Amino acid sequence: MQACLQLAEAGRGDCRLWLTLSTIVHATSKVQNTMTACVMAVAMYYSTIALITTQLDVPHETKATIWGTAGGVALIAYYSAPLTTLIKVIRRRDSSSLYPPLCIMNFVNMLLWINYGIAIHNPFIWVPECVGAVLSTTALVLLLIFPRRERRARSNSAILESGPAQADPPAVPWQPPLNASNAPWLPPAQAEVCALGVEGPGEQSDGSHMASSCWWWQFGVPLRSLPAQVARRATTRAKSPSTHPMRAMASGGKPFTLYTAGTPNGWKASIPLEELGVPHNVRAISLSKNEQKEDWFLRINPNGRIPALVDHEAGDLAIFESGAIMWYLAEKADPNGLLAPKDLSKKAEVMSWLMFQMGGVGPMQGQANHFNRYAPEKIPYAINRYVNETNRLYEVLEKHLANHEWLAADQYTIADIANFCWVYSHDWAGVSLDDKPHLKAWLEKIEKRPAVQCGLDVPEPNMVKKAKEDPEFAKQKIQEAQAMMVSTQKK
Repeated sequence: MQACLQLAEAGRGDCRLWLTLSTIVHATSKVQNTMTACVMAVAMYYSTIALITTQLDVPHETKATIWGTAGGVALIAYYSAPLTTLIKVIRRRDSSSLYPPLCIMNFVNMLLWINYGIAIHNPFIWVPECVGAVLSTTALVLLLIFPRRERRARSNSAILESGPAQADPPAVPWQPPLNASNAPWLPPAQAEVCALGVEGPGEQSDGSHMASSCWWWQFGVPLRSLPAQVARRATTRAKSPSTHPMRAMASGGKPFTLYTAGTPNGWKASIPLEELGVPHNVRAISLSKNEQKEDWFLRINPNGRIPALVDHEAGDLAIFESGAIMWYLAEKADPNGLLAPKDLSKKAEVMSWLMFQMGGVGPMQGQANHFNRYAPEKIPYAINRYVNETNRLYEVLEKHLANHEWLAADQYTIADIANFCWVYSHDWAGVSLDDKPHLKAWLEKIEKRPAVQCGLDVPEPNMVKKAKEDPEFAKQKIQEAQAMMVSTQKK
């Protein structure tokens, strides 16, 4: 039973129905209702078929055909449920969400049923079993082709045995994934794509931030963390910010604190943290109040800009500049190279495109934003100068992406994240993507990633999306920025 609970919490997408149902008493009420609804729907389906066939005045052979067809369709649908997991494995080239013993058990079981169906000449038995056997074979092949890229999580059994929510344990240094560990594993945050939507990151009442995650059920229904109290802790946003900017780490024991705001540079730090599933606290910085210029923050970043990251395991080491933060996380928290390959030549490609954003897209688009939106007077030369240069840099990206899926190293990396964060707000700078189909497709593909959606909501709901939907909100933000610039100049 304990093994069943661990597998269900770990999100093994191809678990059989009986395995998942064995954990229903530990699931949240929402998940229990969803599971019950699925079971009731299947029962109603078969009951309806039975009612129809008993009322039909047709030969017994015809009724048997109706029953066999209906049962075969239901069985094929059931066997096809793990397709969600198989597609994930292929997309991310990671078989962590496949459980080998179950794949083998399914394959052997279906072979036996296929032989039996053929022996009695009953296609209603062997046809759906063939579909299931093909999917099980596919899962076994994927296990051989793609290695398991895993990260260590808190012991699942410890979570299940913890009972009601208790006080946080003493701080334990967080460690990046190490393949030598014998602890249970969870796949990276970005792999947990829920069919019913993605819940954003949570911020607890003490201001600490927990990376979002989802767990899969057989039919693509997200099974949240077990028990229910853990799920609520991970998805509850704070009603008030932390009480002190330099709050100690004793409450959560998380290794990092991110000081940030909802801007492109802020997202360059929050998205990698979400992608890697790194435990961290978030401290929102109010730019409209010039909080980044206060003495306490200047001790973290002497330049008075966001974002800044403090590593509490390294003696409260402060890292500032978004590119430096991305590089630091890639070196310390990404030993498997999910966001930055370890090969030197590939790493050089990533750094080249990261610096392309740091020295080109960011500064030019930032000035385009300023003269196009915030400057007290419109200066056509300045607007044209920076908008045109930003557009030129976008054309460089467009040309490169016409022949590459990603910017560097043939994989999604911090270089893609860095450039995405600025291209995502292209409308704000007055730059169109209508004539850049490859750049637009790349942008949309990254935006759909669950970890990216979560990162864009840190430390507040997605500002770009809200500005597009609400012109009054956009106007308010422009006024706040203008007022901030005036007050800064006076100082």
